[in-house]
Amino acid sequence: RRVHGVVGGQVGTPTTTISSRPSSRSSISSRGDPILNRMEERSRAIAERRVEAEERRRAKDRERLERLRAMELEHRTEEERLRREALQRKRTERAAELKKKEERQKHEAELKERITLAESHYLKNLIRYKAWLPWRRYMIRSRRNIDLAAEHYRLSSLRANFSLWLETTRNALQQKIITAVEFNNRMLMARCFTAWTQHKQVAKIQTNRAIRHYNFQMKTKYFGYLRNYAVDESLRYWGNVEIASEHHRVSLLRKCLISWIRLPEAERVERQRESRRQQMRRTVASLLPDYIP
Repeated sequence: RRVHGVVGGQVGTPTTTISSRPSSRSSISSRGDPILNRMEERSRAIAERRVEAEERRRAKDRERLERLRAMELEHRTEEERLRREALQRKRTERAAELKKKEERQKHEAELKERITLAESHYLKNLIRYKAWLPWRRYMIRSRRNIDLAAEHYRLSSLRANFSLWLETTRNALQQKIITAVEFNNRMLMARCFTAWTQHKQVAKIQTNRAIRHYNFQMKTKYFGYLRNYAVDESLRYWGNVEIASEHHRVSLLRKCLISWIRLPEAERVERQRESRRQQMRRTVASLLPDYIP
C-alpha cells in the first residue's frame, strides 16, 4: 500500500495498491481456518480505517486551504478598503484645503468690499453731517425765525385791535348791566308792593290749603292704621285657626294612637267580659231549662 500526501500546498491523489497472490494451495488450506479469516477481516478493517483517516486528513487540508484563501481574500479586501479610505481621506483633505482657500479668498474679497463701502460711507457721512445738515439746520432756523417774526407782528396787531374792541365792548356791557340792575330794582319794588297788597288773600288761601292738607293726611294716617289693624286681626285670626286645626289634628292623632295602643287591652277585657257572659248564660241555662239567651 502506497499513499501520496500534500506536496507544495496541493493535495495529491492517493494510490492504494494491495497485492496478494494467494496460491491455490494456501487458499485450499485456509478455507476452513477461522484465525486466517479474522486476520484477513482485521487487515481489511485496518485498510478501511486508513482510507477513512486519509479522507479526513485530505478534508482538513482542503478546509485549511479554504480558510487560507478566505483569509487572503479578506486581507486583500481590507487592504483595498484601507487604500480607498486613504485615497478618500486625501481627496477630502484636498477638498477641505481648496474650500479653505476659496473661503480665504472670499473673505479677502468681502474685506476689500467692506473697506470700499466703509470709505464710501465715511465720505457720505462727512458730506452729510459736516456740510449738508448744518446748512439745512441754518435754513430751517432762518425760516423759523422769519415765521416767528411774522407771527409776532400778526399777534401784536391783533392784540392792539382786540384791546380797542375789548374796551369798547366792556363799556357797552357795563352800561347794559347798569340799565338791567335799575330795571330789576324797579320790577322787584313793583312785585313787593303787589305781594304786600295780596298778602292777606294769599295767606287765607294758603291756610285753607294747609287745613285741607292736614285733614287729608290725618284721614290717610288713621285709615292706614285701621287697615293695618284689620290686616293684623285677620292674620291673627287665620293664625289661630291654623293653630286650632293643627291642635285638633294632633289631638285626633293622639287619641287614635292611644286607642291603637290600648286596643289589645280593650279586646282582652272584652273577651273576658264575653267569657263571663257566656259562663253566666250557661249557669242560668243549667238552672232554668226554659231560659232563652
